[in-house]
Amino acid sequence: MPAPAGLLLDELASGVRGYTRDVDGALWIPIIIADDPGSGAVGRYLDSLPRDREVRVPNVFSSRLAGMLMRRGFHTTLGREGTIDLVRAALGAPEAPASAEDSEKQDG
Repeated sequence: MPAPAGLLLDELASGVRGYTRDVDGALWIPIIIADDPGSGAVGRYLDSLPRDREVRVPNVFSSRLAGMLMRRGFHTTLGREGTIDLVRAALGAPEAPASAEDSEKQDG
């Protein structure tokens, strides 16, 4: 998928475009786009992210991307400006509390 017109994106990894920012010690990935969706490039990029830092992906609208993130230990949280973000804590940081939806599934 080509990047939206006028949007300058960095090559994050082979086959992956977007950009990242350091904010208060966390790695933010506000946009991530595969050059060839379904190729596995985004999954490989996500697997390469540092485990010793919090990683945040704000405003995830793609169910495919949300699933990829959740399988890699990300959880949903309310962002700073009312957004729904997916976050993975730094290795060794306390686990995020389960969401109410997860609790309901476990309770049956």
